[in-house]
Amino acid sequence: MSLDPRHQLVVMELLARAARDGGAVLAIVHDLALAARFADRVVMMERGRLVADGSAREVLTPDRIADVFAVEATITDSVVGPIPILHRPL
Repeated sequence: MSLDPRHQLVVMELLARAARDGGAVLAIVHDLALAARFADRVVMMERGRLVADGSAREVLTPDRIADVFAVEATITDSVVGPIPILHRPL
């Protein structure tokens, strides 16, 4: 999402509200923290193939992030749920 941080949150909140109101929302998001915070279901793909499908906590693990994106990460629990923190490329 090529928006400043405030507008990223505004757009994601609008989408979350639409989903809560019964709408279906499909969003392709490369910002793992936004995906973790807002998605009910995360589908991770690599080179067109399904790698994982489930909740953010199930899908966004440090090992899987390293395998798929070649980035070292830790997962921090916050008031909005698990948030991946990216540290360095591998």
